[in-house]
Amino acid sequence: MGFWSRFFGRPDPDEASSDDQIAPTGFGEIIAGCSRYRDASAKSMKAFEHLLLPELRFPQPPFRICGGFAGVADDTILTYLEAIRSWRLRLFEFLQTANGRNAEEFHYLSAEGQRMLTMFLNTSWTPGMSSYADQSPYNLRAFPQGALEDQESSRMDSVLEVLRWRAGVVDYLCDAADTFDPPDNWADYSAIEQFLKPIDHKELCWLCLTQFERNQLHPDAHDCLLLTHVRAKWPPMPTVFRVWAEGAKKNSL
Repeated sequence: MGFWSRFFGRPDPDEASSDDQIAPTGFGEIIAGCSRYRDASAKSMKAFEHLLLPELRFPQPPFRICGGFAGVADDTILTYLEAIRSWRLRLFEFLQTANGRNAEEFHYLSAEGQRMLTMFLNTSWTPGMSSYADQSPYNLRAFPQGALEDQESSRMDSVLEVLRWRAGVVDYLCDAADTFDPPDNWADYSAIEQFLKPIDHKELCWLCLTQFERNQLHPDAHDCLLLTHVRAKWPPMPTVFRVWAEGAKKNSL
């Protein structure tokens, strides 16, 4: 999905079997601990996904995010924007009122995970976090302030800014669970990701949250509108991987 996964072929955890090769020889040992932890925790995380309250999940767009929005009614755009704002406020309320120990036991969010989710939802970041995001190959940013302000002329722009924000965070979380920190942090990354998924997300593009046929579900297969944002800071892809990716895309069509 993300920068590392694009190069090293991370499988979908819902489809991966115990025989799946998580990464090529040499790189695999780097993430072996994370993979073992993830396999051991998969059943628990799936149970958490089913238990997570629907109102704490990111709302699915009521229209397709495919670039043509002329036919989308202004009221529909406003209603969706308000749903996003309400979702964000509910998460803040959950994080502020939930007992920290219960949040960790029932929602797989450690104290650090709770702080991380709060940080992602904030409209401004500390200088340290801003510097980290600027230097990262992931296109991370604080929650867009403009989406919280009612400007009729730019409501669709606000929706797209939120979807770009979400896509950047999810892209980061997907890879962070596998490659960055000790495996003990995997549950935090995966749990935060669940809050950013709509209720019925299995048949949606993981970036634009638009429904496609299975052979068109990957962002590359339908030229996802959010790909340019997610990959804006990626270094150039090595030729061998670019050739492989082009061949894989053709074979999937």
